[in-house]
Amino acid sequence: MSILRKHNKQELNALKEAAVASYKNRPHGYDAYADTDPKTGRPIGKVLVGAYISELVLTPAQIIPVYLAKTEEGYTLHELGTLPFAGTSHHIYFYKPQAEQDADIKVIHAAVEAEYRREIDESNRLIVDRQVELELAAAQRRAAEVQASELKTQRAEMEVRIRAELSR
Repeated sequence: MSILRKHNKQELNALKEAAVASYKNRPHGYDAYADTDPKTGRPIGKVLVGAYISELVLTPAQIIPVYLAKTEEGYTLHELGTLPFAGTSHHIYFYKPQAEQDADIKVIHAAVEAEYRREIDESNRLIVDRQVELELAAAQRRAAEVQASELKTQRAEMEVRIRAELSR
């Protein structure tokens, strides 16, 4: 049984499915709380790629024309539909056209696979490095033991020689 990690199709597919599920449930655009600084705990904003977008209309009379224009472009209405925003303005939520979603998903799959392979390579490198360090330490201990036994033997020989010289 190998200790090194191998590429596993099921694990990779599960990671891809989780990434696609996250993509499908995320709005496209800027998110002020997308990441967190590990040192300070402060939020870090960035632009996220998501499966749906939000269109802001200022009056209820603009909802239908915007809806018709977006459906002509290939967008489909999201489950959220239309939500009031502030005053008379509303957000209309649309799924991106399927071609855009497929392109985004292809990019997401490539990024997930690259990250998965990088993680496995890094994990295997760390395992090999640890094993090399352990074997080097064992070799150094053996060399120290051999050297200590040689010094002990030399000391015993010197002691015998010096006793013989001094007893004459």
